[in-house]
Amino acid sequence: MPYNIHAQSGLGAFGVIVETAREALATAAQLAEEGHPDVLIKDLFGNTLTLGALTALADAEDA
Repeated sequence: MPYNIHAQSGLGAFGVIVETAREALATAAQLAEEGHPDVLIKDLFGNTLTLGALTALADAEDA
């Protein structure tokens, strides 16, 4: 399932869509490392996901 990762950037914002939960985790971590403390992750149904929920989804993809 695709995921939308959204982050604030100065006065603007940007988002990226990735295909897997594992990619979503990696993208969120990269954005946090680049100084974007407010990273929002949603599935394409519009549900906001916590890092714990996203981690569980990523683990399920590997199973």
